Amino acid sequence: MANAAEFPGTPNKLPVALEEELNRVEELIAHKETFRMLKESLVSRLRENWEENKKSRFAQVTDFLGTIKNREVALAAIQKSGGYVYPYLAPEFQNDKDIILKVCNRHPYLFKLIPEEFKHDRDTALATASSYDLTKSSNQSDALLRLPEEFQHDRQFVLEFMTKNGMQFEVLRKGNQISPVLREFSHDKEISLAAVKSSPVAIQYLADELKNDRDIVLTAVKAYGGSALAHWSAEDPYPIEGFDTSLAGDIEIATEAVKKDPSAIEWIPKDLRNDPRIAELLPS
Repeated sequence: MANAAEFPGTPNKLPVALEEELNRVEELIAHKETFRMLKESLVSRLRENWEENKKSRFAQVTDFLGTIKNREVALAAIQKSGGYVYPYLAPEFQNDKDIILKVCNRHPYLFKLIPEEFKHDRDTALATASSYDLTKSSNQSDALLRLPEEFQHDRQFVLEFMTKNGMQFEVLRKGNQISPVLREFSHDKEISLAAVKSSPVAIQYLADELKNDRDIVLTAVKAYGGSALAHWSAEDPYPIEGFDTSLAGDIEIATEAVKKDPSAIEWIPKDLRNDPRIAELLPS
């Protein structure tokens, strides 16, 4: 209870009304602390119950997954979960190649959980490496390096991979842990062409001796128009070292770029822009 001694400079005896008010404040403060403690205790208990219920529900789901006998149901579960249910399926489904392919295609990080024999299967390896989504994480550009070494050294495998995943061509040029064999593939013209056809990103990672290869330049401008031609254009204010800017003045290359993309005209040398072969391709 409040008293005058707690308030220096006040009379020995507080007015009754003031003393009652101070006592009420003290009671409210005490109650507030009590309510706070009750709230914390209640929240803690609710969290414990939630975690217990969550664990219980998870156990029920995983137990159910293990009882699935119908292959179509197992495939549907893989599809719906993004592959996460795979470790809880019955053994016969964990060893089913079609299911493994779906799992690796949906979630490549589950590759390490599949049976060892399937890790060395070409189809599985290709599905896994191809499923990395570079738009979500820059750390996924090393998909090839996550596969067994036998695939990294397989030229045909790398070619097939780059045909659909040219965006990952960078790893052949810049991968810190890359093997000399895999790095050598970045100098392979056929693999480089496949990568460029698949993604314009591959252009900037071409080996020096292939950056100005006419076949590769034509392939790039036919696929991407001006955005590709800019690499070989003197009109680019931020040129990339190693690209021959005279190639933008090659009439065949310039024509193919404008056919694909009329805006490519801005990357063509000014003295070529009025050439009838170019002009006829521009919208009137």
